[in-house]
Amino acid sequence: CNDLLLLRSDAYIINDDIIPELNPLCKGVAPVMGLDSKKYKFVGALEEATAGGIPSLVQCKRLTIKGFVRMSKKTTFVGDVSIVNTSDESKLVPAGEVTGDLDLTDATGLGPLKATSVKSGPIAGQKPGTSGLRKKTKVFMEEHYLNNFVQATFDAIKATGTDVSEGSLVIGGDGRYFNDKAIQTIVKMGVANGVKRFWIGKDGLLSTPAVSAIIRERGPVWQKAYGSFILTASHNPGGPEEDFGIKYNCENGGPAPEKLTDEIYNNTTTITGYKMCNDFPTIDIATVGSTSVVSADGSDQVTIDVIDS
Repeated sequence: CNDLLLLRSDAYIINDDIIPELNPLCKGVAPVMGLDSKKYKFVGALEEATAGGIPSLVQCKRLTIKGFVRMSKKTTFVGDVSIVNTSDESKLVPAGEVTGDLDLTDATGLGPLKATSVKSGPIAGQKPGTSGLRKKTKVFMEEHYLNNFVQATFDAIKATGTDVSEGSLVIGGDGRYFNDKAIQTIVKMGVANGVKRFWIGKDGLLSTPAVSAIIRERGPVWQKAYGSFILTASHNPGGPEEDFGIKYNCENGGPAPEKLTDEIYNNTTTITGYKMCNDFPTIDIATVGSTSVVSADGSDQVTIDVIDS
């Protein structure tokens, strides 16, 4: 990850032969990178750390980072920089010039947008069809059952190249028992997985045709939906002793193709945990309107639009 961060920064430029070369402003000496080898062992960790953009390194001589941090294009590292965060939460590197030693351990974190990892394990029988996953309601209410499937779906969506932080995620269903609680769970997990905007049907109600139309037609373009979770078991009876279901529809408004449902299922067979924002507030889905939840450090925001179906 050290070399990747360096190459993505302004310390390197692309020459006329489309080959990366050291920026002349570095005066022939590339900054020395020292990212925490345990925290940034995989590229995914670096992607999360630089979701806000790549900081400027052209004036940096040495950068050492211990612990999880979040960087942005608004930050310029100058000279020798050493950043430490011994807390269990990723902390934001301040905007502007940063030089010398910086301890972020006690800095304000994300607050209601803080994601935590919950350990779980594979649960048999979570293979979805074109109509999604259907089981008895009590099965969906069991610990980890819904969460595992939702996390497996988010992981599969991201693997296709979809950026869940852009556009909107639609959530709705047929109003059967457990619908309201499932929606709150999906929202908390969606935020933890990087979703920034949700469109939720009033009272959690959105028919499958309505969801398809919303995905295809509702705008503006920069808010356009990339997919949806639909909570329905179709004609099957609902209730605490009856059936519940969940399915994912794609950016064209149609059911997830077999390739995606296979990936979702494969993820459910190897899952070790899921992401959750436990402190994210419960959303009032009975009232049409827009609600924004801002992180404690002011660096991020999630918007939930409750729409009339």
